[in-house]
Amino acid sequence: MTVFQNLNTFNKRIRYLVPLRYRSKNVSFIIILMSAAMDNFNIGGSMSLFDSLTSHFHSNTITTSWALSAYALTLGSFIMLFGKLTDILGPEKVFISGLFTISLLSLITALINHQIIVLIVFRSLQGIAAATLIPSAYAIASCYYTGDQLGKAIRGLIMALVSILGLGLIIGGAFDITKIGYKGFYFLNFGLSGLSAIYLYLSIYPFERSQKSKNLKLKNLDFLGSFSIVIGIVLIILGLTQGGSSWQKASAYVPIIVGIVVVITALIFEMYYIEGYKLKIKKLLEETQNGELSKEIAVNDYIYNLQILFPREALHIPNFLLLASATALIYLSYITLMTSMVKYYQYVEIESSFLASLKYFPFPIGMTTGALIYREKIAYKIGMKKVLLFSLTISIGACVWISFHNFEIKNSYWKFEFVPLLIWGYSANLHFNIYLPAIMRRTPLHLQGVVSGLLQTLNEVTIAIGVAIVSTLTGDMEKRPDDLSYRKSLHKKFKGSQWLSLAALGIAFILMSFIENQTTAGGKTEEIVEEGGQPEEHGEHGEHGEHGEPEQREQRDNEETEEYLLRELV
Repeated sequence: MTVFQNLNTFNKRIRYLVPLRYRSKNVSFIIILMSAAMDNFNIGGSMSLFDSLTSHFHSNTITTSWALSAYALTLGSFIMLFGKLTDILGPEKVFISGLFTISLLSLITALINHQIIVLIVFRSLQGIAAATLIPSAYAIASCYYTGDQLGKAIRGLIMALVSILGLGLIIGGAFDITKIGYKGFYFLNFGLSGLSAIYLYLSIYPFERSQKSKNLKLKNLDFLGSFSIVIGIVLIILGLTQGGSSWQKASAYVPIIVGIVVVITALIFEMYYIEGYKLKIKKLLEETQNGELSKEIAVNDYIYNLQILFPREALHIPNFLLLASATALIYLSYITLMTSMVKYYQYVEIESSFLASLKYFPFPIGMTTGALIYREKIAYKIGMKKVLLFSLTISIGACVWISFHNFEIKNSYWKFEFVPLLIWGYSANLHFNIYLPAIMRRTPLHLQGVVSGLLQTLNEVTIAIGVAIVSTLTGDMEKRPDDLSYRKSLHKKFKGSQWLSLAALGIAFILMSFIENQTTAGGKTEEIVEEGGQPEEHGEHGEHGEHGEPEQREQRDNEETEEYLLRELV
């Protein structure tokens, strides 16, 4: 036997150790949900570890910022690619592999004592690994659940992703004021990621992939187009990150221009040349009804079998472009608010990283509260469009309220920040609770990974834009508690970032006014017609999911089912 065959046999034996009856779909998904949130936990924590990193490595603020920027750069750039790989290789394989890699890289990052450049390199590798989590988590949710249960699963994932950012800020801030500093936070990452990866490797609840997903092959991936898009996104985010220190440098605007050209060229190549060729061949096959020709093309036609990174089919999802664009703007507003306010507390109000994080915490509290009390039936009874516009109206009002805060006004935090942060968190959550299920529940199973990857890529790019603009407006900062004039000048600079946040919300409101209203959570595109001709709702097994009625699920939990489902894992 070859080494590969030996490893494969060993892998099967290990993964078969836990019988199916001892595995739980819901427990598996909770672990997946918490693990996927490690992306934002890492981002939030690293923002609070700024002082610890700067002090330990004796670096300046611009160099230290790359410890966060490098992670965000690679995370945002590789999500689309891993979204496609999720569809091809299977979401559980991509997710568990990524989680193991994150754990290992977190340990290495925690052990680095000298040379911040080395830390930045490993943080960028960690970002690549983290890009595997979100697309595969959404795909697993769609394989586990259908209908209302799928909506609840996606909302749970949203709540974890958006709420964990605030928790990461606080935990990172807490480590920042201890002797162990940044090391403690990355050791914590290592432990949490490692334990989750081991549990999922041994005990994840298996599922059947749709036939279309199984038909996707890695060898058919459009590597040229895919890596061109990845490189283009890397250049765009790199330029935005560089622009945070100075837009006058060619290293800021040249990568952005080149990146945009590369991405547009690659998308045109994929969506028009390759997809256009496929449509011509399909039309030819329909006209000729030649079975032999169909088999020959399926085997030998390289272009016809190419799997592109972003298929044109995704654009036909109802409200996709409007919802995706508006949500990217809301992310821009969100990250601009968070970055500017946390820095404001640190450099204008002269607070520690921990206290600055606590002051911002009402926002994630509002988001979590909103997720807990949200009821989808009520939202759709009112109408999706009305609820989304209401959410943005509340967010705009809260943003205006916050704009009056001033460190020179007594109790400014309690007058102008605490309550509107809670309200804004609630209204932002209302949008997230609606937009993602509205898209993902209308997305075919074989596109779940790539669509969720695209959505997250847009959000990561806008996050990079927000951080870059805040850094540009404020410049390099120092803590000067006794220099009142300096603190006043910083106060004026931070006002600019708040107006940016307000403008982003305003544009999002305009976009939302053009969406097609929906009064039900479901949609026609949930019915995916496979080759057999029978419609099904997000899977191969009808509206009750992969095992039919609840009673039938119990009956199928026998040796034959167990053998089949466990075989799906390997």
